[in-house]
Amino acid sequence: MAKKKIWQATLDGVPHDFELDVTYGPNSAYTLSVDGAVQLSFPAKWSSFRSGGYDMPFNLNGRDVRLVISLSGKPDIVADGYRLSNGKPYIPLPKWSWIFGIQVLILIFTGGAVGALCGVAGFGFCAKVSVMSIHVALRAVLCVIISILAWALYLAIAVTLTNVLSL
Repeated sequence: MAKKKIWQATLDGVPHDFELDVTYGPNSAYTLSVDGAVQLSFPAKWSSFRSGGYDMPFNLNGRDVRLVISLSGKPDIVADGYRLSNGKPYIPLPKWSWIFGIQVLILIFTGGAVGALCGVAGFGFCAKVSVMSIHVALRAVLCVIISILAWALYLAIAVTLTNVLSL
């Protein structure tokens, strides 16, 4: 099975057509073509996954740029630290955010369906907050709060379900 994502962006005043082919299966891979020429191809494996998504450098017309694919699967091109799609700064997922991410991801494996829901939501919110353009200390505090809320929500639902089901 394959999936294509096509978009346009302008770099140095020159419009470019970007096409990202994603193939799924035992040999899952990403292939990026720019203006019809293949620029980048890599396997869709955890070893390529970093910084909260895929962040792969390549050269476009003598310029160092990056293909970034977020956790949600949305691709974009980054040049000089800015996303070409919207001009916003690109902030990769900081390594410290994984401390909070792993804490809530534990719920996926230990908490059943409710834990999985709370864990995925907590991880998603921590990832989103950790790349916001606010002071790093505030981002860390917000991730602590999100982690606590994810666990508290899971425990509240688990206790409520246990009490209801034991009646």
